[in-house]
Amino acid sequence: MLDKNTKLPHLSATAPFTMATNIDGPRADNDYHNTAWNWYSSMVLKQQDGTFNLTKVDTDGSQLGDDEGEGQTSFYLWYIDSKTETDEQGNQKTTDVTKYCVYVDPVYETVENKDGTKSQKLVKDGYYGWVEYDPDNKELNYTVSTTNGTLNIDYALLEGVVYYLQEKAAPDGYKVDSNIYVICDEESYQQMTAEKGVSSVINPATGVESAVVYMGAIKGGETLKVNFVNGKTAPKPDPTPDHGGGGSHGGHGGGGSSSGGKKTTSAGPGTVTEEPVLPEQPAEVPIENIPAQGLPKTGEDGVNTSALMLTLGLIASAYVWMSGRREEEENRKN
Repeated sequence: MLDKNTKLPHLSATAPFTMATNIDGPRADNDYHNTAWNWYSSMVLKQQDGTFNLTKVDTDGSQLGDDEGEGQTSFYLWYIDSKTETDEQGNQKTTDVTKYCVYVDPVYETVENKDGTKSQKLVKDGYYGWVEYDPDNKELNYTVSTTNGTLNIDYALLEGVVYYLQEKAAPDGYKVDSNIYVICDEESYQQMTAEKGVSSVINPATGVESAVVYMGAIKGGETLKVNFVNGKTAPKPDPTPDHGGGGSHGGHGGGGSSSGGKKTTSAGPGTVTEEPVLPEQPAEVPIENIPAQGLPKTGEDGVNTSALMLTLGLIASAYVWMSGRREEEENRKN
């Protein structure tokens, strides 16, 4: 029987020694992992990073950018991180910083082969990483682009972090989606929108505020798959619309009428285009070449009837008077 004052070694001190010497079981054979230990320790690790897979599709569900020659799409993908700095006096200050996802190109080196030829050897694989946003850095565009219509980012997005995604450029012929899509768990999104009342976010790289839309959540060891839909842009109007008609267009009869007729010209093998024949316009006479003399003034008649009648009356009176004088002289002579 042990005395109450006797001190026993603590289990944390004896257990490592027991495990190291394996005094409770065989030292090294196939039964080693079945040894009964009176103390053990274990850690369960949970994967925190996930995969993000985005596919570009149109409104009909067809993939965009998977055919040769089709344009690709670029996106902004960012999150808000914190940075702690210590000044000269030892004071620490924590500030928020924005980090954007970028693709780091693989690294190659030129090696000489045994036959004397040279080739490129892969030294380091390309990968997606995060860079702190610096508005003064003009060398980075802070975007990631699709390849064959997809954007596949492995091991760069973590569970529990709020990410933002916004399209920068759409394929040719399609409209850019200006919304900012939020990638996080639903609870965090509800807190941001419902409790804090956030309905829009500013993209620091553009300075433009846009509405937020929920996209999904990153879960460790899983893949978040999304289809990003782009609608087509409105077609441009035809600069030379065909109004139809022929010789009788506009009510003018006769197939030879130039007011609505058309002439055809060849535009290549098996192709005929119709060009409208415009009616000839009379030549315009400059106003300075029109003589002003003889033109009635505004408000006057083309012919002054009163003046004309007065003149005719005076001429008739003068004729009658002259005839009377001539008749009196003839009578005096007789």
